[in-house]
Amino acid sequence: MEKEGVIIKMRILKERVSYLQGLTEGLEVRDQSKEGRVINSIIEVLGEVVDSLDTLWLEHQRLEDFTESIDEEISLLEGGDIDVSDEEDEIEVTCPRCHDVVCFSADVMDDDDIVEVTCPNCEEIVYVNDGSFDFQHSIIGHETGVPDHQVTQDI
Repeated sequence: MEKEGVIIKMRILKERVSYLQGLTEGLEVRDQSKEGRVINSIIEVLGEVVDSLDTLWLEHQRLEDFTESIDEEISLLEGGDIDVSDEEDEIEVTCPRCHDVVCFSADVMDDDDIVEVTCPNCEEIVYVNDGSFDFQHSIIGHETGVPDHQVTQDI
């Protein structure tokens, strides 16, 4: 709901409770009768509810503003918009020990240094770029950019 709409509704609620208070005073509803005590108590509770809603709305606005400022700061820390949907340069391997899926960059395969990729769950080595861990063609697929003749059928 828009801020202005809520503010208007809160103002209307306050006016309606004030109107009810004025009606009971105009009708000279007194606390001497049982009905008078009930009516005056209901109107008093309504006033407290409206005041509590108003306070709650103000706190909600304060928290919303704070959340927006934190969101802006996080965006700045991340360096702007990050496209996390671009995953075509990732390799997925199933860990032989715990069967979790381990993802790593396809660049690891072309790295000149020896790089071991371990499972974050059980720390089993799932890939080493020294040629000792060859993948099946169906695991890597064509999207990695590795030519078919470099992909072996051993596992």
